[in-house]
Amino acid sequence: MRRPARFYREVGAASFIAVQVMFAGMIASALAHPVLLASIAYLGAKLGWAGTLDGGDAVLLALALFNMVLGYGSFLALGLRCLDKADRRGFWKNAALTPAYWLLMSAAALRACWQICWWPHYWEKTPHKRHAGTEGETGSPHARFRRSPRPPQPAGPRVSFR
Repeated sequence: MRRPARFYREVGAASFIAVQVMFAGMIASALAHPVLLASIAYLGAKLGWAGTLDGGDAVLLALALFNMVLGYGSFLALGLRCLDKADRRGFWKNAALTPAYWLLMSAAALRACWQICWWPHYWEKTPHKRHAGTEGETGSPHARFRRSPRPPQPAGPRVSFR
């Protein structure tokens, strides 16, 4: 957020806090998702191997499954609600890819955290394909695959939290 004080004045305290909590929740859920999946896999394997779970493990498995079902369910419900009726036709085919989507989102969140710690001022731009007729077009068939150069490697293990 570039100007938090200005945003606070414009939307008020309640909306400002709501935006901060939602933003933090999106980042936290992306980072926690692999841990949640790993705990479900571990406890499920333990249940299958031992045939039973002690009280703490059973509660942890139930909570992890509840969070997973509720998280995926709310994600899909919101996605379905935002679609037009014509676009809802193939929704459930794409819904099956929700776990893979969340894993990719978790990988992106981990990468972003790594980059903000080691390269805090680096902006990794998304390469976009040039459209015909735009100025500066090189005419090269490989122009759309060019990537921005990687940032210089840090000299030592410095962490900046500016």
